[in-house]
Amino acid sequence: MVRFLQACETMGGADNICSDKTGTLTMNKMTVTRMFVCENTVDNPGKENIKENVARRFSNGVCVNSSANPIF
Repeated sequence: MVRFLQACETMGGADNICSDKTGTLTMNKMTVTRMFVCENTVDNPGKENIKENVARRFSNGVCVNSSANPIF
């Protein structure tokens, strides 16, 4: 059952969906394992693999496009 039909149309354009099994598998801590930035792939991104300004921009993008509040 879909509450808002427009949501179906919006999700039709989704390339990636990040989800959590309500903490069952991840202890309710979602982890990024691969990032695609400027046509480059970053495996196992972490503070040591990403420049601070890039991480901050990525984090801001996540916040703008969702209700997330990431801590990097």
